[in-house]
Amino acid sequence: MDITYLFMLPIIEFLDKTLGSYGWAILGLTLAVRILVWPLQSASTKSMQRMGKLQPMLKAMQDKYKDQPEVMQKKMAEFYMKNKINPLGGCLPMLVQLPILFALFGTFTGPPFQDKAIPVKVKIVSGKEAEKTTVQQNPTSGADSVFVSKDGKVCKFVVHPGDQTLVLGKAEGQPTADGFNTVEFSVGTSAGEAPADFKPNWRIGQDPNKAIVQPDGKVIFPVDGKITIAAVLPKTADQTEEKSIPVTVTVEPKQGGGGFGFGGDGGEDAVKQKAAASETTAEMTVEGKPVKLAVEPGNLTLLAGKSVQFRVKAVEGTLPVNFHPEWKVVDDPNAATIDENGKAVFKHAGEVIVDAMIPGVAKDEPFYFVSSIGKTAKGMDLLKPENFDVLGLILLFGFTMYLSQKFMVTSPPTDPEQAAVQKQTQQIMPFTITGMFFFMPLPAGVYLYMVFGNILQTFQTWILMQSPVPDLIDVDAPSDDEPAAKQTIDVEPTQKKIEKKKTENQPKQGNKADQQDGKKNDKKGSSGQGENIPLKSPEDITIDKD
Repeated sequence: MDITYLFMLPIIEFLDKTLGSYGWAILGLTLAVRILVWPLQSASTKSMQRMGKLQPMLKAMQDKYKDQPEVMQKKMAEFYMKNKINPLGGCLPMLVQLPILFALFGTFTGPPFQDKAIPVKVKIVSGKEAEKTTVQQNPTSGADSVFVSKDGKVCKFVVHPGDQTLVLGKAEGQPTADGFNTVEFSVGTSAGEAPADFKPNWRIGQDPNKAIVQPDGKVIFPVDGKITIAAVLPKTADQTEEKSIPVTVTVEPKQGGGGFGFGGDGGEDAVKQKAAASETTAEMTVEGKPVKLAVEPGNLTLLAGKSVQFRVKAVEGTLPVNFHPEWKVVDDPNAATIDENGKAVFKHAGEVIVDAMIPGVAKDEPFYFVSSIGKTAKGMDLLKPENFDVLGLILLFGFTMYLSQKFMVTSPPTDPEQAAVQKQTQQIMPFTITGMFFFMPLPAGVYLYMVFGNILQTFQTWILMQSPVPDLIDVDAPSDDEPAAKQTIDVEPTQKKIEKKKTENQPKQGNKADQQDGKKNDKKGSSGQGENIPLKSPEDITIDKD
């Protein structure tokens, strides 16, 4: 079930129409999500509170029964049962929220807040490979993308046709007039209704699997195809225009299978053809001196799975030691072209990615100090004045997360070392995650959601913390409904003594002195001298007549 399409986007569109902007719609969606997960957060917080309170009692129980593991296990199970505590009670509510978080990520990283590409992979084969290749064409793309129009209509687009394999210069088994392959792409809806005048932006994209480029110029070529590697020269005070030196690499399928061998330059068996240096050169001024630069090696042909170490060398002049170009894969303008209507022409063998770009209609919409809720920036670009709004949101996220951590209830470990590690982790986590966002470009609308979400979560946690935690039941303490232990009391001697005194104190004929002595003895016996007998219920007393 697509939660983004079925729930999140309709809510966003409703809030946009109600509140008047996508910025307010983001805040409204944040509030709605926090209300939705309130029962889960409440259960999680209360569970963690109780877990924190029971830790000392568990520690005492473990110490008491450390030599009786079976008894300890039984007591702990009884303890959890009587107190209605689930050790996973604090984690399960958080796991339930994961689908919502994934849906939110999909909502903010695509239309209407960001452009999204629907890729189609086209493989063109020729020569011997064409003889053993079956022409294939999927009717639709494997990927899709939602689209939100300016009037609030929501639909899903797919590309027609989808991934395919073609033989260079042939269509339906017959040679083409120009020796190329032509494919007309279009988009259609798989759900919802699209505007009648909708047209995507078509482009020839890059396949990230074609080459793995390392900063030092070492490039690994996992798959076959034709790839252009460029050394982008750094700008200097004397040279403000960006220049690059391209090298074309033809990667052929590895013979005999057996997997890829990612190592070294591959040797003579791997590199079949190699030019000493690039055909293209670039002139620039470095440290006030003119130099002419080229890339070595130049254009080459090698087997898939091998790597090549590229370098920039000075054909004329001298390069300083600290001169480092940027290496990257660039589009080959000769590989394929596509027009605004989706008509693509593939000119030589290899793999090409065709992208249908679905626009995000709200990506340029401002919201108070945020110039564009779809804007992204990372690294040193955050220090540019036009990106101060994104930088401010990232810092504000770190601060609100720090506050949220202050109120977070956790279960303290019984081990002091573990407790210290847990405390230290909670202190550095806001700084660690905030630091990650300096290098992870996310739309400003995502940061807006996370900042407001942290504020609401902190407020919710504070409210939950105001309610006291119920007392826990100690399974080692006797309960009120358990009967008291029966006592055996020796009452026979006392009973005989009382009867004897009553007999002795009967009125007798005698002198007054004897009668007064009898009265004193009677008072002494009735005053409870001797043994005091506490009152007990009849069932708690047994009489020992011995």
